Parts: sequence; structure tokens; C-alpha cells
Amino acid sequence: MDSMNQNCMAYFQEEVRQYKIMLDGVLSKEYREYLIRKLLMFQYVINLLKECGDDNTKTT
Repeated sequence: MDSMNQNCMAYFQEEVRQYKIMLDGVLSKEYREYLIRKLLMFQYVINLLKECGDDNTKTT
């Protein structure tokens, strides 16, 4: 995985960590649903970055 992918992965992993912390707090139903959607999106991006990184290591 190249440096840019590693930086992106680290960013999204930190976002996921922070959103999970926020979900432990007292939130309105709407904001909780918003955070859950964002978490799913970030986890999807992390999976794509991992797949992309795996593809790069297979071709080199």
C-alpha cells in the first residue's frame, strides 16, 4: 500500500474511532442515525483502500 493510501486509511480509521466514541454519548435520534450512516460510509472506504492496497501488492 502506498503512502497516500496509508494516510487515507489512517484518516478514515481515526474518523471511525471518533464517531464510535460520539455514539457512546447522549445524542438525538437524528444525529445518531447520521453518525451511523457516516460510520458505514467510512468503513466502506477503508475496505476499498484495503482492497486497492492488496491489488497493488499482488501486481508488484
